[in-house]
Amino acid sequence: MLSYSSMMIVTLAVGFIPYVFLVLLGNIRKLKSNQDSAEDLTNEIVQDRVKAKPTEQKIDFVGENEGDHLEIGLIQLLYVQSSGNYIEVVYNDGAHVNKSILRNSISNVEELLASYANIYRCHRKYLVNLNRIEEVLGNSQGYRLVMDKDVEDIPVARGKNVEFKAKMAGLHN
Repeated sequence: MLSYSSMMIVTLAVGFIPYVFLVLLGNIRKLKSNQDSAEDLTNEIVQDRVKAKPTEQKIDFVGENEGDHLEIGLIQLLYVQSSGNYIEVVYNDGAHVNKSILRNSISNVEELLASYANIYRCHRKYLVNLNRIEEVLGNSQGYRLVMDKDVEDIPVARGKNVEFKAKMAGLHN
């Protein structure tokens, strides 16, 4: 006869093994789906890059501190990252990737850039220039955006995956 503790262990094992299997199966499905979708988005980006015509629009970032000012071309902007009461503007001047820190909030910058269709808030910390995405990577958690070889990958919030795909489809049609 089995003791009470032996029965509890057997019962736990019987319930735990299928649970782990189903969780792994779900993650594998998400991974495959996101990788396929990311590959499709990357192919659209590559095809549209050939057709794109650069514009000379300028963006004027103004910080809350006196003298905080940065003017760059829209085509140079890679992304804006939030860090508390500061933003880090990351842009490529043609030769190098540069970063400038200004005292401002991501919400203020989002309002400033609202008129540009290719600027998108993909995460609570990031605004990205959709025209500067080099590649979209997918994993079981969602998407990551490759902007330039010299900068970190940008996450897309899981709750924004569907919206991001729609935005990219609208931009590239």
